[in-house]
Amino acid sequence: MELNKLGVIEANKKYLSKEFSAVEMVMRCIENAKKHQDKNAVIEIFADALDKAKLLDEKRENGEKLGKLAGVTVTIKDNVLYKDHKASGASSFMQNFVATYTATALQKMLDEDAIVIGRTNMDEFACGGTGLNSFYGEINNAICNDRTSGGSSGGSAVAVALDMCQVSLASDAGGSIRKPSAYNGVVGVKGSYGLVSRHGVYQYASSFDQIAPIAKSVKDCAYVLEIIAGNDCYDMTSTTETEFDFCSGLSGDIGGKVFGIEKNIASLFKGKVIEEKMNSLVEFIKEKGGKIVEVEIDNIALANDIYQVISLSEMSSNFARYDGLKYTTQVKNPKNVDELYKKSRKEGFSKEVQKRIMLGNYILTQKGVYQKAKNIQQSMLDSAEKVFNEVDCLIMPTAFEIAPLKTERECLDGVVRVLANLIKAPAITLPFARENGMPLGVSVYAKRGGEKIMFSVADYIENNYEGGKN
Repeated sequence: MELNKLGVIEANKKYLSKEFSAVEMVMRCIENAKKHQDKNAVIEIFADALDKAKLLDEKRENGEKLGKLAGVTVTIKDNVLYKDHKASGASSFMQNFVATYTATALQKMLDEDAIVIGRTNMDEFACGGTGLNSFYGEINNAICNDRTSGGSSGGSAVAVALDMCQVSLASDAGGSIRKPSAYNGVVGVKGSYGLVSRHGVYQYASSFDQIAPIAKSVKDCAYVLEIIAGNDCYDMTSTTETEFDFCSGLSGDIGGKVFGIEKNIASLFKGKVIEEKMNSLVEFIKEKGGKIVEVEIDNIALANDIYQVISLSEMSSNFARYDGLKYTTQVKNPKNVDELYKKSRKEGFSKEVQKRIMLGNYILTQKGVYQKAKNIQQSMLDSAEKVFNEVDCLIMPTAFEIAPLKTERECLDGVVRVLANLIKAPAITLPFARENGMPLGVSVYAKRGGEKIMFSVADYIENNYEGGKN
């Protein structure tokens, strides 16, 4: 039995039935991470992982109650805080920062006996969608080293794809989980805004950020999201609900469900390879009793622009805390405080981060621009609510093309990902086709709070749709 290839639910089940030890699982995953060092996906293996595994095995031997994630290994994106462990955001500015507390979402996983084996590489402070902008170097695609991993959660997606762990905890502000998941052939989800606490995770854009898992199957993602979801007194934007059930509805079919195709998005990928793959999936849905309707969300043509205005404004404000004083590294022997700030930020931030901060600051100096963008976002929210009164879910490509070569320009297809964050809706991506040996992902959107139907549809596609996978 190749332990590291087990999914979350299967690993937990087999561990509870004493088919393997936690020490064996952790050792196997660590060995695999070292085997794939060329991917540069895992930047640190935590020294205490084996000790945690030994304690869990002792707990099992003593007949103590075990959690829902016992026997499961986890990696965390380098922006997730884990007490007494480094969390640098893949930035030289924070390379020596050691967390003083644990992120709420991660703590919920630890409370269920998950074992964290290490932290994964990412675009610096989540600034990027390629996996090429990290203090620790480029992240290579799980299948082809010449291609990008996607970002900003590239390391997490590659770690799951290559069986370095069962699940990785990551963040998504505008597709940061879903894009790399699609590029590397794994499942990544983003819940409704507020479903999971953001406490203990470096903030990029506060009104968009969501914490969620990347795993090997739809059911594993649903299982983990159930665990980490819920109210948190440390995050006032978190849901008031405390209990969730996303897994019980996964055995149904799609007969009678209504699937929406956003016509403006569909027009953007006409003539591309993904069009043929999507047409094949649409025919499958019809054959299985699903209904396809064309829908339109107001102002969707402005989605990318609105996302950039809001996210860059919020990002520049959030990043004011990185000043060379409390958390970050700083220049030596500054002449005064002003020089300390300027030189520390200049040397600490990469050019990409500096560019985004400058753009965000500029936007905030333009009277009314941010508020106008928020108003347009609200119109999109209102329109999406009406659309979801007509359909059960939306389906669209997660990306228009396979992971590009590092020398190629990224396809301008962000609208299919940022839309979920703009309308605060849950979205999941799963592999559904291949082109030249590389995976393509399809996304399923549902209304805000509609995770259960989203998982149900995605699970059905994952387990029944075979067209275009070869």
